[in-house]
Amino acid sequence: MGCPLRASRWLLGPLLAASLRSAAAGAGEACAKPSCSGPATLGEFLVAVTDAGVYDRSMRPPCSANLGKDPTVVEVQFRLTQISAINQKNSHITMNGYLRTWWKDERLAFNGTVDGGCFDVLSFGREAMASIWLPDIYIDNLVQQEADGGFMSMVKVYPDGSVMMSEQLLITVKASMNFGRLPFDRHVARIKVASYSRDISELRLVPRGGEVASAASGVGLSAPAITSVVWSFPSDETEDPSDGFETPGKVSVEDGWDYVTLSFEYARKERYFIMNVMIPSLMFLLVSYIAFFVDPTAAPARAALAVIPVLIMRTMSNSVYASFPQGSQRMWLDDFLYTSMILCVGAACQFAVVMWYLQKQKARQANHKGLIQSRKAVSDMWKQADLEDITLWEVLQRYNRVEVTSDDIKKLDEDDAAGKQEDGARELPAAPKPKVSKKARVLAEEGDLNKRLLKQSPHAKENGVEESELTVLRYAHTIFAQFDKDSSGSLGPDEVRRAFAFFDIYKSTGQMAAIMCMFLRDQGMWSPEEELEVKFKFSQFTFLLISIDSFELANAVSGSLAHRFVAWFQAMSPSTMIDTVSRVCFPILMLLQVVVFYAILPLYPSGV
Repeated sequence: MGCPLRASRWLLGPLLAASLRSAAAGAGEACAKPSCSGPATLGEFLVAVTDAGVYDRSMRPPCSANLGKDPTVVEVQFRLTQISAINQKNSHITMNGYLRTWWKDERLAFNGTVDGGCFDVLSFGREAMASIWLPDIYIDNLVQQEADGGFMSMVKVYPDGSVMMSEQLLITVKASMNFGRLPFDRHVARIKVASYSRDISELRLVPRGGEVASAASGVGLSAPAITSVVWSFPSDETEDPSDGFETPGKVSVEDGWDYVTLSFEYARKERYFIMNVMIPSLMFLLVSYIAFFVDPTAAPARAALAVIPVLIMRTMSNSVYASFPQGSQRMWLDDFLYTSMILCVGAACQFAVVMWYLQKQKARQANHKGLIQSRKAVSDMWKQADLEDITLWEVLQRYNRVEVTSDDIKKLDEDDAAGKQEDGARELPAAPKPKVSKKARVLAEEGDLNKRLLKQSPHAKENGVEESELTVLRYAHTIFAQFDKDSSGSLGPDEVRRAFAFFDIYKSTGQMAAIMCMFLRDQGMWSPEEELEVKFKFSQFTFLLISIDSFELANAVSGSLAHRFVAWFQAMSPSTMIDTVSRVCFPILMLLQVVVFYAILPLYPSGV
């Protein structure tokens, strides 16, 4: 686009010169003749500018060699004065400041005071700006701009034709915020400016004092000291924060158009989230940890301590997202809270496992209690086995249920008939006798009775041993046989220890060996010097089960620290062992959570 030079300096024409002489003459003696040349007031300057014969505002500068082929170089800078708001949910930043631009228009050159002119700078406002050529600069990432009714604009023109324009703006721009490292996140606020109608062949944009190149240079943004209770700005990182800060601008060419990015970094002050989110989450983890010291039989209290921290962790996570985009991005703080919630859920699940083992232990306690109630029957059978020099299991076999035969049915019929005669002779009713259903009689007559009906053995009936007592003894033998892997008919201390766990009795291997030896000596038997070599048969195993309460004080454990540590765990019930392990491991997991999360913080995406 051409822009032929209309006048080399201020060729205002004869009309303007005559007007000036007439105004001076009309002043008379009261006003001395101006001692400077050229326009003496802004009005005279604007008259010359608006004269179509002197200045054409539709033509861009420069006018080198009357050709105007070189692109106009426009410098830009944003003077930030205030951060009004940072909307983290929508990634918007509202700021107040001045957008400044510089260029050179030789058509506006005039004589300065050194050359006899009347002034060295001309300043005028919005009304007069329409008289000269202005670059059409716009903000590419603008979201909203306040109405300009209350905002000011200014243009300054210097003798050599240099022009500076400043516009006060209150703008909201779109920012690229990444909260991956929340609350240690850093961000970059950007104002991206460009020419709306002129590409690089006509206009080049550069930061103030920068170079025409696709790189960072000059001063693109300047600001005084800016303070905030939430954010830390570059001025906070300088030796004297009151000095403010400056950042370079970056030029990029996109599709043949210059874009200048004016930016600055800002970081979050993390104390709020540390004091109000992270530390409380660790405190509620401690509440979950306290539950491991509460008696699991106090189920309501234990359940409350297990469940409440889970709900609180979920509420805290939701509160974090109340101020941030609810997207799929990974956030360090959210992952930290999520891990804390997993630990709380783990504590609740631990309580469920403990309760399951408690129910199991209660069933085992019932087996042991039933065996103790059968103490007399066991003692009698043991004496019989000792008298006949056979095993207790062989004696127990005699008490097995036997089949009902047809003779048993006939005998019942005879007893029924005799009972009716006796009942007629007595005033009081006779004691009830066992009865067999009609179906059972039919089955007996058909010869299928062997598969259908069983009765108490004569030995059990003779000795008054009930079926419930025999059931407990048979269960004890099943457990004994389960650990008698070599079918030797005897168990060592470790095998007896593990078998006793099925009756809710927990001892270490060393403790069990000592108890077994004491039991043998109490029964007038010999025990090996090396206690771990002791062996028990089923009869000894059963009688020790019944009398184990007499040896509860035999709990002393000696040896190395590792040996005592193993013995300590062996002597615990499963529920107690789980609680004990949880008491040790849970604080370790809490510490690992903090250490690991701080270690992996650099792996999260940064907003810079």
